[in-house]
Amino acid sequence: MGGKSKPTIGYWYRLLLHFGLCRGPIDALLEFRGGERAAWSGVATGGTLAINARELWGGEKAEGGIEGELDVMLGAADQMPSARLAGILGDQQSAYRGKATVAFEGRYGAFNPYPKPASFKVRRIFEGWDGDVCWYPEKADIYLSGDPSTGGETLYTWSVAAGVVPGLYTFTTGATPTLSLPNTFTASLRPSVVASDARLLRRAQLKHEGVVVWDSGWVGGLDSSDQAVLDGVLTTAGREDLISPISFEDEASGVVVLSEPTPPGPRLTVFVVPVTAISGGDSVSVTVDAVASVTPSTESFGMNPAHIVYDALTAQEMQGEPTGSVDEVSFSAAADLFHSEGFGLCAKFNPATQTPEEFSQRICSIVGATLSRSRVDGKYYLLPRRGVHDLDSLPILADDDILEYEEEPSDPLEAVNQVTIEWFDPVKKQKRTTAPIQALGAIQALGGVVAESLSYPEIPTEDLALRVGARDLGQKSTPLKRFRLTTNRVPYAWRAGDYFRLQAPRRGIADMVCEVGEIDAGAPRSGSMRLVAIQDVSQMPATVYVSPEPGVDTAPSQVPAVPPHQRLIEAPYVELAGTLPAAELSALAGDAGFVLAMASRPSAGVNFTLYTAASGEILADQGSGDWCPTALVVEEAGQGPADTEFTLDEAENLDLVQVGSAALWGDEICRVDAIDVGAGTVTLGRGCADTPPLPHAAGDRIWFYDAWSATDRREYAGGEEVSAKLRTRTASQLLDESLAPTLLLELDERAARPYAPGLLRITDDLATAVPYPESAVGELVVTWAHRDRLLQADQLIDEGASSIGPEAGTTYTVRFYLDGVLDETETGITGTSATPYTLSGNGVARVEVEAVRDGLASWQVAAAEFAYLTAPADVRVTDAGDTRITDSGDRRTTD
Repeated sequence: MGGKSKPTIGYWYRLLLHFGLCRGPIDALLEFRGGERAAWSGVATGGTLAINARELWGGEKAEGGIEGELDVMLGAADQMPSARLAGILGDQQSAYRGKATVAFEGRYGAFNPYPKPASFKVRRIFEGWDGDVCWYPEKADIYLSGDPSTGGETLYTWSVAAGVVPGLYTFTTGATPTLSLPNTFTASLRPSVVASDARLLRRAQLKHEGVVVWDSGWVGGLDSSDQAVLDGVLTTAGREDLISPISFEDEASGVVVLSEPTPPGPRLTVFVVPVTAISGGDSVSVTVDAVASVTPSTESFGMNPAHIVYDALTAQEMQGEPTGSVDEVSFSAAADLFHSEGFGLCAKFNPATQTPEEFSQRICSIVGATLSRSRVDGKYYLLPRRGVHDLDSLPILADDDILEYEEEPSDPLEAVNQVTIEWFDPVKKQKRTTAPIQALGAIQALGGVVAESLSYPEIPTEDLALRVGARDLGQKSTPLKRFRLTTNRVPYAWRAGDYFRLQAPRRGIADMVCEVGEIDAGAPRSGSMRLVAIQDVSQMPATVYVSPEPGVDTAPSQVPAVPPHQRLIEAPYVELAGTLPAAELSALAGDAGFVLAMASRPSAGVNFTLYTAASGEILADQGSGDWCPTALVVEEAGQGPADTEFTLDEAENLDLVQVGSAALWGDEICRVDAIDVGAGTVTLGRGCADTPPLPHAAGDRIWFYDAWSATDRREYAGGEEVSAKLRTRTASQLLDESLAPTLLLELDERAARPYAPGLLRITDDLATAVPYPESAVGELVVTWAHRDRLLQADQLIDEGASSIGPEAGTTYTVRFYLDGVLDETETGITGTSATPYTLSGNGVARVEVEAVRDGLASWQVAAAEFAYLTAPADVRVTDAGDTRITDSGDRRTTD
């Protein structure tokens, strides 16, 4: 309210920024953050992104945000120089092939001249391989995890008569099926599949007693000429000979869900979900024990550790070994194992801190594998250590082969019996630590805890971190035998990580499976060699007794929600008098009007920004507003001021309400005389400012708006229509304008109008000065008290106060209605009573008293409605002298 000009208090900073991300090419850009807040997220493989995060750091209320265009250049071999960089910095620009970069142009912060640091999340699994060909792409990426639902939920219900619904498949009701897996398997797909890439098409079948009872049909790339759809219709015939269906049987009870990603992309996931019960009839309902999310995240993919090591070995920028030096059989078997275990990693190689060899060894340590080179064929072998052996096929090292024997004893008192794993959540960009994983028996035997914390930031999920921790704990808490052996040339072909059987009865070892830790072949002519052997206790558990703790995100949601309750009113004079300086108040035009907006707190939001516009204008930011304390009034209230004490329900922020402040109950302004936040009760002074006491239904909303309403401080003229939107603001986002409902208000010179009279009382033939009676008889004498908006100023005077004023030039109009029809009108009254009047008949009477000044009527009229008789046939009078009219025409009072 008041001034029209806005001073300049700060500036937006428009920047050109060119960020180098990493070696390219990479698969995609997944997220762009500024100051640790997400400005954009999705999957971008190139092109220009529109960044619309203007409110990221508070907008123009704080430190601005990010708004502009981001060119994504992932480093492809045919990448051209950036037109944006060339246009601004000059034509001599590199294409930055082999380097993943992004260029941003636009607004990057306001008020603060120091740019907030930017960070980017990227994915690189299939791109950037030598020769642009990913090794073994079918198992390169590993879907990390979905959020489990709670048990006992109904997963799907659908009509049997409707047939198979795409995406929802199950077996015949009543059958006992056999399924492939009790959890998840994934069929990898790629866009633009051609016939020669038949391996990229997939088919899943479900069998019961050898008979196919469910078939997904051929499923292929979404843009392929060989595409097949979910209902099993193959669009290109003749190619089935190139594709091996995925057919499976295993004893389990479950339902199969075939899920396309959202948005559609190069992946399809088949979930086989264990169920508790399947009920039939006209519909089929499936109740699940637990189910993984059927919408795989576009971000939740890790890289197969076998592929990480393979790439580190063969990439020219890393170890640079020829692909022929890699044993395909062992690497493929390791890739299959890691994929089945869900062992996806998110690793980062920094040549400034580690060598390629150290990086590969780091990955092997995390996954529990050994990378070694054969002295026989010169190839690299990758051998996961899982403790699974075919004893008959293992080589034997016997007493006669051992030239020197040394056993290193282990000390049980030094064995670790508790492990915690530090891991990194790439989705939330958070360092996390698991709950302690304990060897309870070892703790009890030792009488204390020997703890160790292991850091594996390459692990991206807590479930995987717990499993790795259980594996490491098993190895660290078990007293192992370690041997240093000098042998003949029998183990010459063995490699680190190979398993063998140690049979040395003379040394007290009948038969023990050991793993080769280190091996030294020695000089060719020496006839002996050295090796370190370790008793094998390796395993990789599928589950652990410690459940993953998803954690609680204590940060408030940054996605703004729509305020559930909103109100837009024209400001009454009492608000102007309490807000504007006297000089500005007196200088207002006669028809000046202002708007007040109020809103209840949504599920997410710091406050709201008020956008307003007059007719023909575009909505503009006019300031901020705080959430208004509000509640529902439990009781109903009849006409008149008699009811003053009420109970509140669904209350919000009542602790902010002050005694003496204004409240808006429906269209009635009240004064808060008392409030008990704990008990949820309030006492109100009724009929304040320019409103008389009004009737209210139970559950009507009350707004304690006095200090908690927002205004655009703009002066409007009477008759103007104002539209408004209350857009919720979080710390980094502003509610989209399209989601905010539009509030409309037509200004009607409310502040200039005289106040309605107070102290409305009616005298009839039986009683004197009754406030808002329920019934009346015979001749009616209507009286009231003056009200004066100028004298009352910012004071909240209730209905029961005696006369104040009146304002100069004020007259009153009294109207008598009978059954909704005007019966009599008296105008031009300057006093506080009307001429006595008897209505023309029996019925429902209504008396209205309206103040008038300078052609303007009061904002509301003081009105009383009651049963009326011109002359009752029978009137009963109680001992107290009270009367009451019954339906038969009697007026009486009960004790």
